[in-house]
Amino acid sequence: MDLLLALISLVMTSSGLEAFETHRRICHSNEVDVGIRKASWEPVAIHTCVLGPRTHECFAIVGTDGFNCTGDFHLQGGLPHQRSMCCNRLNHQLVGCTLPLRSFSFQRGFDIQLGTKVIRSIKPSPTQNDITAFRVEICSLFPPAYDPFLKK
Repeated sequence: MDLLLALISLVMTSSGLEAFETHRRICHSNEVDVGIRKASWEPVAIHTCVLGPRTHECFAIVGTDGFNCTGDFHLQGGLPHQRSMCCNRLNHQLVGCTLPLRSFSFQRGFDIQLGTKVIRSIKPSPTQNDITAFRVEICSLFPPAYDPFLKK
């Protein structure tokens, strides 16, 4: 029986974060939001949540025209009435933040999966053909919050 439990543990560890992913509207306090997706026909986005350090402080922000969690706060999920939840983590900061040129669209749908990074802001980037287009500011958590392959 002990050998079976050891094998199950090894398989879960070697398969990476996917073994611990859940998808929901808002991530729990012991999870980190590392992705967001929405099909064109879906009314709301769904978030990819993985186990990580607990949230420290959180606040809701209106997201009707994009949002910026600011500082060391990042997206933790979506709330009713086009609001988003921003959270930070005790003893963690956001580093290496970038705003890639690639844009996404609420109208066409999107699937943004970041692995071990988080979203700090969503910036409207409307075009002539798509007023729902946006870009995302992506950051890394430091120290790394959840890397099963991290060697000490």
